[in-house]
Amino acid sequence: MKIVPYLYFNGNARDAFNFYVSALNALPAPILTYGEGPGSENFPDNVKNLVMHTELILGDDLIYISDATPDNGAIAGDNVVLNINCDSDEQITAFFTNLSKDAKEITAELEDMFWGAKFGSFVDQFGISWSLNFEHKS
Repeated sequence: MKIVPYLYFNGNARDAFNFYVSALNALPAPILTYGEGPGSENFPDNVKNLVMHTELILGDDLIYISDATPDNGAIAGDNVVLNINCDSDEQITAFFTNLSKDAKEITAELEDMFWGAKFGSFVDQFGISWSLNFEHKS
């Protein structure tokens, strides 16, 4: 299991990513845009080039980076999500069930996603945003 902070930005994730790569001497990962994901034909042109996901690699640690979509804008101070990369299907199911008990909001039900993982996200009863991810082994 690994906990990874997820930073959300309002259209400037690419600039933040480039800054952090330089400032932290991090290894950059490829950038996936909203226009490259499923359902991209439903996004307006100004969203298609926004960063859906990328990551900074800092030794054995990661920082995930994304642009929030305009309808879900990031608010400074609330734009960090704790992501747990789980080790098993059983673990992600248990963590989702336990952590989301009395959640203020389920932002994504736990389900299989197009990137080959099971994923879910929520804001817990204390206002902390969480996302859980389990990569299916090929």
